[in-house]
Amino acid sequence: MLYLKSYLTALSISLICTLLFFNSAWNDFLVINEAETSSQPWRLLTTHLVHLNGKHLLFNVAAILLLNFAFKQYLSNRLLLNVVVIAGLFASAFPLLMGADQTFVGFSGVAYGIYVYCAVNTLKNEPKFGAALLALLIIKLIWDLYSAGTPVEWLDGATIAYWSHIGGSMGGALAVPLLRNTASRILKK
Repeated sequence: MLYLKSYLTALSISLICTLLFFNSAWNDFLVINEAETSSQPWRLLTTHLVHLNGKHLLFNVAAILLLNFAFKQYLSNRLLLNVVVIAGLFASAFPLLMGADQTFVGFSGVAYGIYVYCAVNTLKNEPKFGAALLALLIIKLIWDLYSAGTPVEWLDGATIAYWSHIGGSMGGALAVPLLRNTASRILKK
């Protein structure tokens, strides 16, 4: 049971995403909507909890759980939640600032932010590995931009929300200095 406690945030987010997937009645109140974002700011975060289909949900749930497992030395429950909020806000705000399509869903932009947060922290102890992680991310973001607008079959013909991925990545990078004092205090316990 103690083992599962360290994954409480990741498991909770995964459960919320799954419950929302099977009860889509809430989706209209959660998905980002250009007309209502200013009066309903929670949509900047809640849109990441909604998914297009079962494969989309499965990939994103797997991502958060695997990231939490692979980088548990950098992610307490509280830190993960903080990174999720920062990356989620950036993953939603950046597409708005870029004037991109305002309708997107899924946790992948936030997962990019978690990945960047952990990769940058990895640079301190394992510089070559951290640099390799960041290089892989840059390659993936370039691929996202290159293939932008191409319908993805397993997403039911939707396109990749590449601006959200870039925004989430920026949020993850910004979370490193923002959470530095919190991280050192929490992880020393």
